[in-house]
Amino acid sequence: MNSLYLWALKRAGAIMVPLFVLNWIGVTYSIYGVLWWWDVMTHFLGGIFIGFFVLALAARTGCFGGSHWLRDWMLICLAIFVGWELYEIAINILIPVGSFDYVDTLHDIVNDSLGGLVAYHWYKQFGFNSK
Repeated sequence: MNSLYLWALKRAGAIMVPLFVLNWIGVTYSIYGVLWWWDVMTHFLGGIFIGFFVLALAARTGCFGGSHWLRDWMLICLAIFVGWELYEIAINILIPVGSFDYVDTLHDIVNDSLGGLVAYHWYKQFGFNSK
């Protein structure tokens, strides 16, 4: 099995568990409406998770290392971030919980993207060593 794939997948898994726990706590106890930074934190961690997960998929499928892999990785991550926000918009239309805020949606995409860049930086700085 590809070593980079396992390296990235382990880091994605290490972020996924606390991310889902924090999201569950935030939804169950309505923390998202009380602490403004809770949404920032979960989207940032979600961006890190997606960044590592897409890196793992690129390594697994052999798409890693080409001349345009960084651009493609960033576009795939951004597509996932925007797709998630479109999902949230659709849910808010189907099950209105409150007023919808497009500025919050843009902040979410920015925080997701910053998290994804942290995953990339983590890979480049401390990253994978095939030895």
